[in-house]
Amino acid sequence: MPEDYYSITREALRRDGTAYVRLGGTLDIGARLDLCETFAEAREEPGVTAIVADLADVTFLDSEALAGLIEGFNEARRAGLRFQAVGARGLVHRVLAVTGTLAFFTAPPPRQTTPATNETAPPPRQTTPAPNEPADLLRQRQGSRRHIPGASRPR
Repeated sequence: MPEDYYSITREALRRDGTAYVRLGGTLDIGARLDLCETFAEAREEPGVTAIVADLADVTFLDSEALAGLIEGFNEARRAGLRFQAVGARGLVHRVLAVTGTLAFFTAPPPRQTTPATNETAPPPRQTTPAPNEPADLLRQRQGSRRHIPGASRPR
């Protein structure tokens, strides 16, 4: 496989504080470290309030690359930042839907209204991740087992 089978491009920080990361090609185990490094650099940029990963040009997403997205999501939340993945379609959309991560990555960012001015304010910075984030879901699924009627239960 050629070295340029995937692309990760970080655009200049936007005026609203959004760090925009455009992804493309086949995202697999070879892309995971680059994804994590790119999201870490985006988190550290002065003035950043949100990270958006654009998946519109991604043709394949495996579990390792998905883990990189989840890590980016969780680290952004720990830093008090919003994280969204947008533009997923086809196989990539299906992977996110089947794994239960689509709702976390594509949900509109939470907005709050300040009581005094009735203006929209950014969400408060969080010091701990919210419950039921993708990593929490993965841990819950790994720890749960279903019993199939008629099958003997493990002892």
